[in-house]
Amino acid sequence: MKSLITSLFLSIILISCSSTVVQVVKIDSTKDDPFYKESLLRYSKDRLSALLNNAKYKEISGCHLGKIDESIELLKHKYPKYKTDVEYWLHVGNCYYLQGKYSKAQFFYNFSIPLAGKDKKLLGATYNNLAMIEIQNRNYSNALSLLKQAISANNELITPKFNIAQLYLKFSLASSALFHLESIIKQSSTNDEILSSLGTAHLLDNNPTKAIDFFKKISIDKQKRENIAINYAISLVLVKKYFLAKEILSNVTTMGDLGLSETTTKLKDKIDKEIKAIEENNEKRQINKKS
Repeated sequence: MKSLITSLFLSIILISCSSTVVQVVKIDSTKDDPFYKESLLRYSKDRLSALLNNAKYKEISGCHLGKIDESIELLKHKYPKYKTDVEYWLHVGNCYYLQGKYSKAQFFYNFSIPLAGKDKKLLGATYNNLAMIEIQNRNYSNALSLLKQAISANNELITPKFNIAQLYLKFSLASSALFHLESIIKQSSTNDEILSSLGTAHLLDNNPTKAIDFFKKISIDKQKRENIAINYAISLVLVKKYFLAKEILSNVTTMGDLGLSETTTKLKDKIDKEIKAIEENNEKRQINKKS
């Protein structure tokens, strides 16, 4: 059992490294998404419709719809009018970010910093976006510094706190991750990404019982996601709830990640061995009782 626990913790370090920062994503519902109001990189059908009807910002919708070069050219024509507008530079940077041209995105995000002035929300968003580029380039020390600046600029922003927590989880710094995650859970107690991160952090902090409390609050569909299911199952195994751990893994939805799939298979095998040992011990007890 000791070797099992050791290997499980090696697995959780692996899975924690697959945690993600707030990404560019299309969302169907904004109800439980605390990042939506803070990031134009998260978008919905309603947001795109609103942008298309807004003369100042409609080009960003084109970038999300894949018309990036065309949209950037249209934004360039607005330079004389909006060159002192911090949001203009953020939009240009976002379009290049969506295109994967991170150096250009970084260049334009940097224009936003002196223009943000007293708008701490936009200043925090700019530092956060710059941090995302550093993470893409695996410059984690720079990313950490920028995320700290984002939080310092506006402590009410959820996104940079979540992102810095993911960075700490990547390097298994559970207590540092928990510091930021616990400060935002009060603002969004039902968001699956935050709940999963809290579960992972508590698991890394050697508190599987508390980890389970957060994992079980995650929506059923998201519990099936492979990286979440693995960490949930590991938590259950560590408190010897093998049958429930097996049930969680039986419903897993693979993510196409070879490392995750191998971890799932190894974990299933270990759980099956523990269950088999329990069943064999139960059989021996029954035999002893009869004799």
